[in-house]
Amino acid sequence: LPCLKSIVLHRCGVYSQDYLLPLLSSSKRLASVSIDSMHWLTSLVLQITSLRSITLERCDRLEVVNIGCFSTVSAQLTSLARVTSVIVQSSHIEWIEMEKLPLLQQFSARASKVDKIEAWSCPVLKEVDVVSSTPVRVEGDANIPVRLVQVERA
Repeated sequence: LPCLKSIVLHRCGVYSQDYLLPLLSSSKRLASVSIDSMHWLTSLVLQITSLRSITLERCDRLEVVNIGCFSTVSAQLTSLARVTSVIVQSSHIEWIEMEKLPLLQQFSARASKVDKIEAWSCPVLKEVDVVSSTPVRVEGDANIPVRLVQVERA
């Protein structure tokens, strides 16, 4: 998988957790990951240096999402019924959209620059935690306060 640039995982079997997901983190060029309907997945930790785009949809048992990369990244998380925590770390977070995450309690973004975060139908999310050198724009169907720790750019 060292040359793989994009992957779509749809209804993959449970074997993926032991074999495929660890291989993704070892990929040097992987820029786009889409994971859909992997109903056995309970935790997702992806540390992919070159990641630019991630989409997560309909993973019914997924509870924790932790994404780390060193590029400019965008993420779309949709219809994740059990997710309680999302953490995204990158050099630049362009856009994160979270929609229909009814149990999401914790969202944390850490980057040199965070542009935009959207949270739609996330009724228990009470605060967005952001570490960034710039102010962040947050949109959603509720007025979600942002706890911003502003750091100087190196």
